[in-house]
Amino acid sequence: MLPDFSREWLQAYPNAKILVADKESMSAERRREFAARVASERWDGVVMTHDAFGRIPMSDATNKAFIEDQLAKVIAFKETVAEEEGKKSLTVKELEKTELRLEAALKQLLGGKHKDTGITFEELQLDFLFVDEAHYFKNLEVLTRHSGVKGIAATASKRATDLLMKIRYLDGRRPGRSVVFATGTPVSNSIREMYTMEHYLQPEAMERAGVGDFD
Repeated sequence: MLPDFSREWLQAYPNAKILVADKESMSAERRREFAARVASERWDGVVMTHDAFGRIPMSDATNKAFIEDQLAKVIAFKETVAEEEGKKSLTVKELEKTELRLEAALKQLLGGKHKDTGITFEELQLDFLFVDEAHYFKNLEVLTRHSGVKGIAATASKRATDLLMKIRYLDGRRPGRSVVFATGTPVSNSIREMYTMEHYLQPEAMERAGVGDFD
């Protein structure tokens, strides 16, 4: 697909300066060199696979802020559920597991066990994402009392969390102008997928409409 996207881009914009992240340029030996080219030159577009995109790390500072934000939301939701359902409810127990996992991830980050390698996503100075086959990123973690319902599992994939973090970073710089999703199947199995798509693309609008959380 990389040659197809690049060719069609240049058919539409013949003078565009396009950089393609092929398999060779994204090898372990050349990944830093490629990232340096993205950061040091002015490109109209950088085309890469989902896998290559996921290999570009966020900085420790952005990771820390994201985890702290997620942790605060989990704690707040847990307290609300505990008041309404009791501290021994199954939902509270599941939320406690999520809280411990986030605390462990934050502790590992602050402990220096993870260090930025090469150039981070922020340093690439990208300002917009076009995500094709966006349904591959539908497994975001949701806070819900209904995790036992079929199709509403609260598990998250690493690639979905990574994409959300990058979108939130770009949206902080260009509110409402950070990403476009392309997919033929935004919703295929459950209402959770509709929530996930909207959560990526317009969380502020959801908050204004009173549907900011899944339940």
